[in-house]
Amino acid sequence: MFLALTLRSGKLGLRKSHFYLVGLTFLSLLGAIWQAELYGRDFEFNPTRLTIHLGFASSALASFPGVIYSGYKLLSKSAWRYAHKRWVGVFVSLVVLSIITAVWMFVDAQSKS
Repeated sequence: MFLALTLRSGKLGLRKSHFYLVGLTFLSLLGAIWQAELYGRDFEFNPTRLTIHLGFASSALASFPGVIYSGYKLLSKSAWRYAHKRWVGVFVSLVVLSIITAVWMFVDAQSKS
């Protein structure tokens, strides 16, 4: 939800709301990762599926600084708009792929208990 609101506020040019929502989105993603880690400890996952999921998830986190940097540069130079949109596109795509692969990973997970 926060990610969608962040994208919408950015698209509409609502800077103050956008900056606030970026922080909330990042914190909620970190919270979701932490919660998934705790929940996932009770399951045994297919190693291939887990590796694919972690690849997308870690790539999403690694792309976030590019989103922040390009957004920061966009504040002073509108020429950064294209780069920022590209970084956002990569980040959102990786987050969506992380969610899809997490569901895929749980499809055949075995409970440890």
